[in-house]
Amino acid sequence: MKRKLARTVEAREDVIDQARYIARDSLNAALHYLDEVESAYHPIRTNSGIGSPQDCRRPRLAGLRMLPVRGFEKSLIFCRVEEDRVVIVRVLHSARDIERLFEVPKAPHE
Repeated sequence: MKRKLARTVEAREDVIDQARYIARDSLNAALHYLDEVESAYHPIRTNSGIGSPQDCRRPRLAGLRMLPVRGFEKSLIFCRVEEDRVVIVRVLHSARDIERLFEVPKAPHE
């Protein structure tokens, strides 16, 4: 089943911020990053078991799944699979304080 894809405002901002950071060194690398993020969303929509469940180590992340962006493995996509859609909650660099960044969730935008 192919689910709809929704992205939170934070997830959209995360991707833009990371692309801008990468672009400081290489515009081509930043464009490649954006392509890889978009490519990563497709298997998430069809395979609800993709990624690592996050409810064991970090209670605040219960119900979320995490997977790296191909070619940018320190960039992590956090998503929640629902019955008819997948919500991309955040896209964060692994060096960030991930648990703190999940303290105040906001509503997804389609």
